[in-house]
Amino acid sequence: MARLKGDTIPLLRRLWREWLSPHRGTLAVVLVLIALVGASTGLYPALIKGAFDAFDRKDSGALAYGPLIVIVVTSVRGFALFGQTVLTNRVVTRVEADMQAALYGHLIDADLAQLGRESPAAFTQRFTTDFAFIKEALTRISTVLLRDVAMLVGLVAALIWMDPVLTGVAAVTVPFVAGPIGKIGKKLRRVSTTTQEQMGATASLISESLQGVRIAKTYAMEGYLKGRAADALDSVRRLKMKAANARGRLDPLLEVGGGFAVAAVLMLVGQRVMAGERTVGDFTGYVAALLLAAQPARALGTLNAILQEAAAALTRYFALMDEAPTIREAPGAKALKPGPGEIAYRNLQFRYRADAPALEGIDLVVPAGSTTALVGRSGSGKSSLLNLVPRLYDATGGTVAIDGQDVRGVTLSSLRAAVAVVSQEVVLFDDTIAANIGFGRPGAKMLEIMAAAEAAAAHGFVSRLP
Repeated sequence: MARLKGDTIPLLRRLWREWLSPHRGTLAVVLVLIALVGASTGLYPALIKGAFDAFDRKDSGALAYGPLIVIVVTSVRGFALFGQTVLTNRVVTRVEADMQAALYGHLIDADLAQLGRESPAAFTQRFTTDFAFIKEALTRISTVLLRDVAMLVGLVAALIWMDPVLTGVAAVTVPFVAGPIGKIGKKLRRVSTTTQEQMGATASLISESLQGVRIAKTYAMEGYLKGRAADALDSVRRLKMKAANARGRLDPLLEVGGGFAVAAVLMLVGQRVMAGERTVGDFTGYVAALLLAAQPARALGTLNAILQEAAAALTRYFALMDEAPTIREAPGAKALKPGPGEIAYRNLQFRYRADAPALEGIDLVVPAGSTTALVGRSGSGKSSLLNLVPRLYDATGGTVAIDGQDVRGVTLSSLRAAVAVVSQEVVLFDDTIAANIGFGRPGAKMLEIMAAAEAAAAHGFVSRLP
């Protein structure tokens, strides 16, 4: 059986509260279908027992109604399994897409300081690897945890009905198997967390290397890049092997535990049949129920490993989602009033980190309508001064004002609508040229986009492109 680590339960509760509960109607239907699967599975050993007992009694009527009952029971189980699979996939894919959209929106709204802590490739990896674990867990919770629990409950009920003493004997092996399963799950949780972080770092390294391949070729450094990538990929491989080895211990553990249970039951039931205390139908029905119960029991045993890997991914997801941006509109912020456009820095101080001052005591006025050049060595703070105007970062001391209005007291939308930036970093989105030119003005008409291209002396070569 799966034993959940203590902090896994709060994660699953939050997952239910924020993402699964809106689908409670569909999930209620899934539960009904799962109950049908469990009940019909529990009838299998009873049908087998009844059939063998009828054959012993030479009951010819059993040949007439027995197969019909089997067809009805298997049909109910088959259609319930199909409906449960379809509805589960519908909910899981919807939740996955909603969680990914929420994460993307959060990252787009996040501060640059927050985004700067990880590379774009590492963030992208969260949308693939992390969500693969989460989706697998969501699917297994329905198809394994709920369905197999229902099947196990139905089969255990049949086992107790047929022979409660033997059922108690078979259950003795459960504690001996559950303890090691819990330890393996804890190890998988640790390994999975490290693996996901290492995969993010590796994705970042590969993305960075491909972006800098021109420089690498210029200095004949291809071998160096290959070596770095090979080391990073081998680190991921070793972590994956640790996880695979831990998961691999589950199957023999469950197999041996199940083997002891079946062996004990065969011996005791066989003795009772030979002594005339039980019929052949009792024997076949009980053994059939025990063998049928082995599959959902094994599935539940491996479920803990999947849940622990998903818990590591959920921890990373919620930790990121819980980090609120520090750059927010002040209560009662008003729209920036139109004016000539004077920018004033007063006793400005700014730090990217508490121990790394970037700007100290800056007093500067940029008159409206003027052209002002900031000259200094690389890293002296020129870009930092510009980034403070549209509040990509906030000053840690002093003020930045436009026409006497502190930028921290106006709405972000009006402030950024009034600021145009031509960056030294060229960014082209994977879209049309028109979309890239009109990116800063949603809804711009084609004539306006063409006029902008002409003003930038780009219309000629743009028109010749396919």
